[in-house]
Amino acid sequence: MRTDFMASAKAVADDVIAWRRHLHANPEVAFQERETAAFVADKLRDFGYEPEYVGATGVMAVLETGRPGITLGLRADMDALPGTETTNLPFASRKTGVMHACGHDAHTAILLGVAKVMAQHKKNLAGRIKFFFQPAEEPLAGARTFTAAGKLDDVDGLAALHVMTNLETGSIGTRAGVLMAASDTFTITVNGKASHGAEPHHGIDAVLIASHIVTALQSFVSRNVGPLDSAVITIGKITGGVAFNVIAEQVVLEGTLRTLKVETREKAFARIRAIIDHTTAMFGGEATLTLFEGSPPLSCDPAWVAKLRKAALRHIPESHLRTIAEPSMGGEDFAIMLEKAPGVFWNLGARAPGAPQTYLHSGAFMLDEAALPLGVAITCELAAESLGE
Repeated sequence: MRTDFMASAKAVADDVIAWRRHLHANPEVAFQERETAAFVADKLRDFGYEPEYVGATGVMAVLETGRPGITLGLRADMDALPGTETTNLPFASRKTGVMHACGHDAHTAILLGVAKVMAQHKKNLAGRIKFFFQPAEEPLAGARTFTAAGKLDDVDGLAALHVMTNLETGSIGTRAGVLMAASDTFTITVNGKASHGAEPHHGIDAVLIASHIVTALQSFVSRNVGPLDSAVITIGKITGGVAFNVIAEQVVLEGTLRTLKVETREKAFARIRAIIDHTTAMFGGEATLTLFEGSPPLSCDPAWVAKLRKAALRHIPESHLRTIAEPSMGGEDFAIMLEKAPGVFWNLGARAPGAPQTYLHSGAFMLDEAALPLGVAITCELAAESLGE
């Protein structure tokens, strides 16, 4: 007899919501999730697991069925964001300048619910489930906590979700192939030579050089990226100069690169370096590039997307299962895990019907907690489908 995972999800719904509210009220930013990790580990012990810390704030637990089968990895991110919450919720952030504005509190609570339910039904399964409670998704760094420790070396498939308020509660969305862009950041330090503003011929103007670099970088997108491909180079911060009448000796540019293809990403790295070197040399200055590689493009495996669809259709009508039309240029470091094993990333609708949309990374961000049991049920269904119930 097949397990009714929606009934199981509803049975733990009050707990899941309570956990989410506790986490929401006590947010912690990337790599500082010590209280969050301790909370997660305590709950996992309550469910009968033996949690293991991975790094300072990552937590992993394994459900061993004792029967041969695949190893499935399920991941939730735990970190919050800098920001001031303006929701006036009774469980709003208690920490000044920190809030859960991206739903990671919900992701963590949902995966705890899944861990509790699956522990109750492991007699029907074959194989293993690894639960990854990940720090530091926001800086696109925390997934490497697990990959560097070898915790994904034996994983055969992966799944993770993200709550989204552009979808109503009761709907989900995903797509086969590339879903999200590679996301990288960089810092360019331009060095010139200071002189009086009235005597620029005695100096090397770092502001002028930086200005040419900013405009030249856009030529990569318009002239080196195919018209049916996508890339974004954004310089979001410029710092330099000491006074209005002094030729600047140094300017620092900070930016982000987003690409949908691995080959476009590699080409962009090379072109950014070339543009900086040649532009700087043209004006007689010098420059250094510091590139921080974030996450690669996130691509969902078609077979795992099909498994997710099958699992979801046990709980929602087909009209509520959305195929995301176009990839997002946003980044997500679950892509780092997906380099180790195929899998699926999906969006869980979390806007109450008729409610106005609030936006991720906003102080006003709110989600519909009625969505959480569906996240538990579908994830459990996917796990059971993968482990042979």
